[in-house]
Amino acid sequence: MKTLFLLVMGCLFFSVQANNIEISYFYSNLPPYEFADKNGKAAGIGIAHVKAILSKSELNGNYHYYSVNKGLHLLRQGKVDFSAVISPNTSIYKDFLVSDLPIYSIVLGVIRQRTTQPINNVSQLNLYNFAALKETSFLFNKIASVLQQKNRYNVDSFAQGVHLVSVNKLPYFLSYKHTEQQLATTLFFDVLIEEPVYLIISKQHPQAQTLMQKINQAMNLTTSK
Repeated sequence: MKTLFLLVMGCLFFSVQANNIEISYFYSNLPPYEFADKNGKAAGIGIAHVKAILSKSELNGNYHYYSVNKGLHLLRQGKVDFSAVISPNTSIYKDFLVSDLPIYSIVLGVIRQRTTQPINNVSQLNLYNFAALKETSFLFNKIASVLQQKNRYNVDSFAQGVHLVSVNKLPYFLSYKHTEQQLATTLFFDVLIEEPVYLIISKQHPQAQTLMQKINQAMNLTTSK
C-alpha cells in the first residue's frame, strides 16, 4: 500500500511539473507594448497578452530584458526560449518557428504637434527629419521597404522622443500608439499602419516543436470558442 501511495504521489508530482514548464521570454524597450516598469518588471500591453497565452499553454514565463541585438542573438542560439516579432518575413521563417496566429496587433504612427502637418503615409517621412526609438529597428514589418533611414534620429526613450517634438526640435516621432491621455494636450498621434505580432522560437532550440505546439494548441482552442 505504501508503495502504491508513493507511485500515485509521484505521478501527481510529475503531472504538475509537466503542466508548469518554465520558459524564458526576451523583451525590449517598445512602449506601450513592452518595457521594464519602475520596479524592473516586464510590463505593457504586449506583455499582458504574452502572459495570457503562456498561462493558457501551461507555461511559466521568466521575462528577460535585453537590447534587440543581444536578445535576437540569444534567441537564435536557443538560449532564450521565446520572443515576439512584428509581421515576420521570409528570413524569420527560415530561422524560427512562428506561432500559427498573432498574439496581438500593434499600431504604428507618428506623434506630432497639433499644428504640424498630418502624416497619413509612411513614405511621407522621407521628406522630414524624425525621431525613433533606438531599440526600434522596424526591420520586421512592411515599412522597411518604403522608409529611408537617413533622416532618422535615434532616441533612448519614449520621453526623449516626445520632448524633441514638444520643443520643436523635430517635427515627428515615429512610435507605437499611445492614447491621447498619455500625451500632452498639444500633441497628436497619426495612425499609419496596424501590424500583427507573433511568438517565435529558434529552430535550433531543442524543444522548439514541442513548445510551439503547446502555444498553437492553446491559441487555436481559444479562437474556436
